[in-house]
Amino acid sequence: MYSDSDAVSLNELGFSAGVKFVFATILKTIILFGAFYSLLFLKNIFCNPENEFTYLMFAVGVLCACTAYFIFYIISEGILKQMFIGFIISVIGVIIAAIFPPFGIVLAIVGIISMIKQIISFAKMIPLLLLGALICALLFSFEILSFLDIFEINNLNLLTPVFMYKIGSMEVTVHYHDLPYYILTFIVSLNLSFKYSLKNALFRMSIIFLSIPIMIIIFYIVKSMLNRAVTKPNEIQQASISKGKIWVNSYPRADGTMVAGHWRGRPF
Repeated sequence: MYSDSDAVSLNELGFSAGVKFVFATILKTIILFGAFYSLLFLKNIFCNPENEFTYLMFAVGVLCACTAYFIFYIISEGILKQMFIGFIISVIGVIIAAIFPPFGIVLAIVGIISMIKQIISFAKMIPLLLLGALICALLFSFEILSFLDIFEINNLNLLTPVFMYKIGSMEVTVHYHDLPYYILTFIVSLNLSFKYSLKNALFRMSIIFLSIPIMIIIFYIVKSMLNRAVTKPNEIQQASISKGKIWVNSYPRADGTMVAGHWRGRPF
């Protein structure tokens, strides 16, 4: 999902190609920064501090747009096809392992290698997720500062307009608390534009704004796995205890034969 950088060294480009590369980078930066700016602009227009529902609708709209592009990307890049093929191969492997148990060892080794690769991929994604959380916090800086009741720092009023401009008949005001968002998103836009094609840069931008729900999902999955492993061991779930013995439910062996339910002595 996370392909290597599309960037090349400028030393490898001729003068004409270098000019095109710089022009393309500037154009992509404008597009990406325009997208970042549009989110803050739309938030200031549609979100009403007195109506929390407007914030929910804004967040849902952003998440839906990012999810739609995410789906478009994995389909257009053939990633969805690879995932489907991987699932089919996994099912076939499980069937073969049930028929021929020694193959289960090979399947386990492949599974461990795949798990390590997934951990490495997740580790590479962590900086992007943290960046997304920071950008989302800066996007809602006004609401956060209002909640904390912090708008004056060292005699600087963060609500003071830095400058104002007009878009048609609409007057737009930029305050001090907006500056960190503009600065960070411009740096991110320039970095993504220099490293990636526009399509890949927009994909990473969608990941940035999906970072908070992604981290919530990951936290929930990890928490569920730990709770299941620590507080609900498999044997306890399948056993009943009576007169010092444990009832073990029926279960299939690796060769496919079923073991009937039976009582057995409690281990000490």
